[in-house]
Amino acid sequence: MTDDFRDLRDRRLPNWGRYARLDPCKPDSSCANPLYEQYLPDGDEDGWGEVTTATIRAITTAPPPAAQDDIDEHDAEIVDAWIRQTPMPHRAVLIGRYALRLRFSWLDTDAAIRALLDAIRANREAVAEMHRRLR
Repeated sequence: MTDDFRDLRDRRLPNWGRYARLDPCKPDSSCANPLYEQYLPDGDEDGWGEVTTATIRAITTAPPPAAQDDIDEHDAEIVDAWIRQTPMPHRAVLIGRYALRLRFSWLDTDAAIRALLDAIRANREAVAEMHRRLR
C-alpha cells in the first residue's frame, strides 16, 4: 500500500464522508413534505388550526461537532470532484462506504480506492499536459 492509498483511506475519504453527510439539502428519511408537519386535524375547516404556544415546535439545535470531527471543507470538495470522475461501480462503493456508512467488503473498498487513485493520477496528468501546451 502506498502513502497516497493510506492517506485517502484513513483521512481524506472519512473527511469527505462527514462532509457529504452534512448536506443541508438532503431529504429526511421519510421524504415527507415538512408542510404536513403543521397540519392539525382538530383545527378549523381549513385543517390548519390555531397557532398557540402549544402548537409551536421548539427548535432544537445539535451540539457542535467534537474537535476530532472538524471537517476540512476545501479538501472534501477536492475529493468530491475526484469521486465524480471515478467509474460508477467504484463511485457507488465509495459513497456507500464513507457517506452512507454501509458495509462493503475490503476487497471492494480497496478496489474503489485504487480506482479513485487512478482517476486522481489521470486528472493530474491531464492538468500537466494542459500546462505544457500553454507554454
